[in-house]
Amino acid sequence: MIITCPSCSKKFEIEAALIPEKGRTLQCGSCSHHWFYKRDQKQEFIEETLKVEPKEEIIEIDRPIKKKEKKKYVSNEDLPVVYKKKLNASNIIFKIFGYLIVFIISIVAIIIFLDTFKNNLISVFPELELILYNLFETIKDIKLFLIDLIK
Repeated sequence: MIITCPSCSKKFEIEAALIPEKGRTLQCGSCSHHWFYKRDQKQEFIEETLKVEPKEEIIEIDRPIKKKEKKKYVSNEDLPVVYKKKLNASNIIFKIFGYLIVFIISIVAIIIFLDTFKNNLISVFPELELILYNLFETIKDIKLFLIDLIK
């Protein structure tokens, strides 16, 4: 059943079983207007087959029927304006902190991958053994530095 809001003239499609013969209060999902809706005589023969009596409550209609039409803009003044959220200092700090966390996790994942497949990779790339040895020694040095820093 298609119902039109008397306030903003939006059309909504709702199930006929939700509106009893005595009518009920509806609320527009677009403009939040409340009104009492009673079925027409034309619609009674469709709804007689549905014997469902729902509880009496306000139904909020939230899905308007959309027309299939394309908007044509004549000039830049007719285009809709999109406002971007301004970045303040705290948002920038959180963004940088997020990128830093992702970077650290990526580096750890690469190190775990290299350590797991170290023997297979060295057989393909023999020069990689020296690089991996230096990498793991550097990681040990950083670990010792952080332990000394905490003490």
